[in-house]
Amino acid sequence: MIDKYFDRAAAEWDQQEYRLNRLKVIARAMEREIPLIKTMKGLDFGCGTGLLGFSLIDKIAYMTFVDTSEGMIEQVRLKAERDYAGRAGWQVRDIVAEGLEGCFDLIVSNMALHHIPDVTAALTILSRALNRGGYMGLCDLEREDGTFHGEGADIPHPGFDVDGMESLLSSLGLEKVSTTTPFVNRKVVEGEEREYPLFLTVFRKN
Repeated sequence: MIDKYFDRAAAEWDQQEYRLNRLKVIARAMEREIPLIKTMKGLDFGCGTGLLGFSLIDKIAYMTFVDTSEGMIEQVRLKAERDYAGRAGWQVRDIVAEGLEGCFDLIVSNMALHHIPDVTAALTILSRALNRGGYMGLCDLEREDGTFHGEGADIPHPGFDVDGMESLLSSLGLEKVSTTTPFVNRKVVEGEEREYPLFLTVFRKN
């Protein structure tokens, strides 16, 4: 089970420098594309250890962190209680199976959607939880050939077709703000360096 992998990896997740540097680039890109306001209530969906949400939390009023991995959410809890008391909340929750509590002015996600079997259901639930005037910023892999995670990885989606993702979000009543390529992963596969771009698409609910 993928959740068990993340539970095991959670304690050391933030120790990978490449992951931290990538996150910094993505967070800055979101700050450029989304007008963050101190009154906003945000949601970091599929948050992992909360790297993205905690990078943005000082720009808004409150951040809620949601993930299906208990180990990841435990890391969020430790950070929140140490540094952000009263400004962060967290939930271990599969929103497709259990729904989502609350409404938000900002919903962000980084490298989570390709782990979710029913992306349409998840984004439908997220769009309903987004307040009018709110922003949704989604960063994930562009469509790839399955080599990013390696052979045998239990990954529902080998990235996404960007046009298809934009069409889905538009069908949910959201309006496109921008789509950019904030980061390109580089990995050596069978002796050859390969590129795996990430897209960041930002939509607004009018």
